[in-house]
Amino acid sequence: MAAQPGAPAPYIAAFRALFESPDSFQKACHAHAAEIHGDVQNYTDIAPVVQLGNVSVATLMADAKIISNFTNALAHTELDDPVKPLAWVDPSER
Repeated sequence: MAAQPGAPAPYIAAFRALFESPDSFQKACHAHAAEIHGDVQNYTDIAPVVQLGNVSVATLMADAKIISNFTNALAHTELDDPVKPLAWVDPSER
């Protein structure tokens, strides 16, 4: 998300991780939540924003440019036409 011209940036850092499912993400975070929150408080008082999404297209190299598409779990984002043929389909949905 980009900030409006002249406005402060909405985020100061980003972290991306791949989990098998939202449940596996929740289990991993829950196991270490107290430690993580305790450490974050040493650096900032900003509340974290968590966004979960689904990988819909694998990343590929094309003319030394990285191309990828992600869908947002909260608001569907259409794939760009060049990557639609590469969209991942869950084998159970084929």
